[in-house]
Amino acid sequence: MAMMCREGSPFVGQEEAIRVRLDWEWQSGRWVMVADQKDRLLAWASWYRVNAAALAMLRDVPHDEIVRELKVFDPAHGEHVYIATAIVAPWAPKNTYLRLYPLITAANPDAISIASHLVKRDGRVSWHQRFTRDVS
Repeated sequence: MAMMCREGSPFVGQEEAIRVRLDWEWQSGRWVMVADQKDRLLAWASWYRVNAAALAMLRDVPHDEIVRELKVFDPAHGEHVYIATAIVAPWAPKNTYLRLYPLITAANPDAISIASHLVKRDGRVSWHQRFTRDVS
């Protein structure tokens, strides 16, 4: 939680909400982490398993609108993986984020794709979807 709510993060002041969310994600078992040789946390990712309709909604509808309008989707069952949270420590080596993908893929061998909104440190946001198997 300290990595998410550190100074300069958009989550500053939302510590209790982040604590509840991370607890739910931890309890779900849908998460992976990367540590260094000294067992320091370098990166963490958690995900939702969603169907194609929910994935499209997550891609196309701003997340604050999903919450405000109470748009409901099942975050536990579906053929696609949506990375809900991915945090990389500021001290982590370059490309640490990329080390999460093989772990997520291994934890979801039946998934059609892994998708996420990538948020760069400068605030730019882009959609990324990687297909894990041929669906044609």
